[in-house]
Amino acid sequence: MPQKSNDKDKIEEFDSSSMNTQVQGSKKLHPSVKCKYCPKKFKCGLATHMQKYTNSCINAPESAKTIKTPKLQNSNLTQEQNSNFTQAVYSSGIPLSTFKNSFLIEFFNALQPSFQTPSRDRLSTGLLENLYEDVKNDVNHKLNNAQNITIVSDSWSNINRKAVQNFIICLPNPKIIEEKYPHIICFGCALHVINLLICDILKIDAIKSIMNIAKTAVKYFKDHTISMAKLRYIQKENYNKEIALVLPAITQWGTHFDCIKSLIESQIAI
Repeated sequence: MPQKSNDKDKIEEFDSSSMNTQVQGSKKLHPSVKCKYCPKKFKCGLATHMQKYTNSCINAPESAKTIKTPKLQNSNLTQEQNSNFTQAVYSSGIPLSTFKNSFLIEFFNALQPSFQTPSRDRLSTGLLENLYEDVKNDVNHKLNNAQNITIVSDSWSNINRKAVQNFIICLPNPKIIEEKYPHIICFGCALHVINLLICDILKIDAIKSIMNIAKTAVKYFKDHTISMAKLRYIQKENYNKEIALVLPAITQWGTHFDCIKSLIESQIAI
């Protein structure tokens, strides 16, 4: 497949005849050149003009020519298409440079010739700003009409050990669940209440002691690679599969249950 040439390659496809020509007391910036594959001559060897001629020269090899990026038939999307497409792009975290890929453009051409993906510039400027305004207006409308709101916060540290705190505003709407699933009774923050209940249970001395032993066992295998490798080998021999040992997290009370469960399932191997 022919490769795209850089400026140096473009100049190398021509023979320069006056590299040091003087023009009004200074060196000529673009010397006169002659095509290496035919008699064609240029008084001013501009790289872009030279490459354009090389692409059309019947004697020039394919390796000296550039690849033309395919273009889609229509340049405009409907407002609904723009909105749907940009939301899909931003929510999935796809690099915007992906949409400059010639094979992806050819795929969209084959799939639907009338559909054209927005350019990288439009995705990073106008379309992004329009979607931001639409989402902001929608959020403000819902907040202004909400009867009650819930503020949820969480914090953690990044790879540089700097604190990061996140705030989320939630609008509880049990009617949506009750209308879609009539057999479900919505208790609002019941899940949070259960989490707090489990937290209190874990503070009981007897259970706290059991959890400390379980965490010590799991941490031992996670800190000793050879022991972990032997454990996995024995697990495969006894269960025909590996069973991951779960280390409980402080605020994720369900992981305490998973920790005990993983140790019980691996009891023979341990």
